[in-house]
Amino acid sequence: MELGAFNGLTKLTHMQITENSVREILPGTFECINNPLNINLRQNGLEHLDTGVLSGLVNLKFVDLSQNKLQYLNPDTFLGSPNLQYLKLDDNRAFKYQMTVISLIQNLCLIFINQPAI
Repeated sequence: MELGAFNGLTKLTHMQITENSVREILPGTFECINNPLNINLRQNGLEHLDTGVLSGLVNLKFVDLSQNKLQYLNPDTFLGSPNLQYLKLDDNRAFKYQMTVISLIQNLCLIFINQPAI
């Protein structure tokens, strides 16, 4: 996903980009959106999220990264999203998560991490 893709969409609160072929999201892609509450990136083929992709999204409450190809999350992935409450990571191939990543999300209420049978 290219930088500046969401320029001018300052009032956008819900984003659903699902069942596409988004393989990579660059840091700063979402920074022009002032108040995103929900970002759904389910079933895209994402293999990783760089540090800073979700930085500055202080009102973000829901992120769906399920059904991608994520294998690892950097501990700083959700650092810029202190109000994140719901996180879906289920059905990512060979996904290995560290509890440090999860424990850094202070307001997390619900997380989905189930994995497909191999």
